Amino acid sequence: MTKNLQIVDDLYRSLGPELRHAVNDDEAHIEIHQNRVVGCHLVPGLQVDAKELNDGVEAKILLEKNTRLVKPVRICFGVLPENGRQNVVLDIALQENTAGQFRAYCTFPNARKVEHRMNAVINIEPGADYSYTEHHVHGPHGGVLVMPKAHVVIGNGARFRTEFKLLQGRVGEMDIDYELDCYANAVFEMLAAVNGKANDRITIHESGRLLGEYSRGALTTH
Repeated sequence: MTKNLQIVDDLYRSLGPELRHAVNDDEAHIEIHQNRVVGCHLVPGLQVDAKELNDGVEAKILLEKNTRLVKPVRICFGVLPENGRQNVVLDIALQENTAGQFRAYCTFPNARKVEHRMNAVINIEPGADYSYTEHHVHGPHGGVLVMPKAHVVIGNGARFRTEFKLLQGRVGEMDIDYELDCYANAVFEMLAAVNGKANDRITIHESGRLLGEYSRGALTTH
């Protein structure tokens, strides 16, 4: 097994048997460990242009017009050592009349001093349907700083659904910051569910601006 394949296998093993499954040729997937893209497989209509940075990865993700993905795109972000930094810069665009589910798994199973920062710009064009889940697996020590930040533009008649959950481990410190602009007849749903204990620190700032007729949305936090 090559080094990259071994890292990909280790990333998925750290998620536990419930979330780990075999990679199939008809599924798109991207795996990023620290600042390296260690795995990537695309399907027609999906473009990914990734560049490795000193402390993370910058990626442009495009779903081409009229593309409707049958299976979810799986993305795995991880830092397996006890110490490390991962800075993810994302530019995501769904063109008109597209549909796609993206499932992100973020794993930091051994963290004692790990930073994971994400800064995303997401543009959902008219008639597009975008679903994004982000599930985290942390270690028992609480040594993680997680700071995802995103600005989302939801075009006329488009839909945006997102779910953020911590499935396992201590939170550490978490600061979620999402801003949404929702235009005519567009819909958004956001769910965040995080359970803290001991000296965990959790900050969640989410805002949705209804900027067009009949736009609507729901923000739910547990």
